[in-house]
Amino acid sequence: MTSRIKHFWIVLFALACTSPTAEKSVTGELGKFIVMLEGRNLILEYEGEAARFGFSTTRHVVAADAEEAEGIAIQQLHDDVKLNETLLNRPEDPPRYSVTHHIEVESFDAASKSGFGYIFYRDHDTR
Repeated sequence: MTSRIKHFWIVLFALACTSPTAEKSVTGELGKFIVMLEGRNLILEYEGEAARFGFSTTRHVVAADAEEAEGIAIQQLHDDVKLNETLLNRPEDPPRYSVTHHIEVESFDAASKSGFGYIFYRDHDTR
């Protein structure tokens, strides 16, 4: 290996180790993420009839990286017993959950602790 290539790899390694994400992965430290999610195609009872709804919600997640945080947040929706007990969806027409945004934060202290509710809306677009 030439000295120029060796120098390149040393500089590249040093830069990678100084980025927050790389630093966390080297030390094994987990990050704190606020993940914003959207639910679509939820069939719920409304005024005595089945109606299609969507929702927005946020989750506070501790994870190794953003991708893992998103996966954990989606899983939290699938595991939400209270939400799932109210759904009238058939197995062949399940609700759909997706991440709309995520942000990494230093602490959850400044973030609202009340971000675990759902904001429902009539979902006329999902078929």
